[in-house]
Amino acid sequence: MILEVSPYKAFINISIGCDKSCTFCIVPKTRGDEISIPADLIIQEAKRAVDKGAKEIFLLGQNVNNYGRRFSGDNEKINFSELLRRLSKIEKLHRIRFTSPHPFHMDDEFIEEFAKTLKYVNQCICHSKVEVQKYSKL
Repeated sequence: MILEVSPYKAFINISIGCDKSCTFCIVPKTRGDEISIPADLIIQEAKRAVDKGAKEIFLLGQNVNNYGRRFSGDNEKINFSELLRRLSKIEKLHRIRFTSPHPFHMDDEFIEEFAKTLKYVNQCICHSKVEVQKYSKL
């Protein structure tokens, strides 16, 4: 589940598939409906990566902030904001990165959590901001 590219960074999948039907994207047809990986497995993988020396983790998924909408089986149901809160409590973890948050799933809880915790670094937030502004009625 962890893809390590250096001793200091680990990539961790938090979901598989996608529920969107973007005309340019093949993910829903090749990987199926979006399913979130249980939080306890993600946290376990993050702790293991930190124990091996990782300073940052990179959360992967097609729409990371849609995390928690669907799980398989009887897993604890939490959302992306709660997952970030739990991961941020891991000692010696300095940064939590993630890609491809979808503007549709940027609720107030996510924005407040992102703003208050300095561990989060999102390389795609600028793109999302542009997307949100594009649909603004101003």
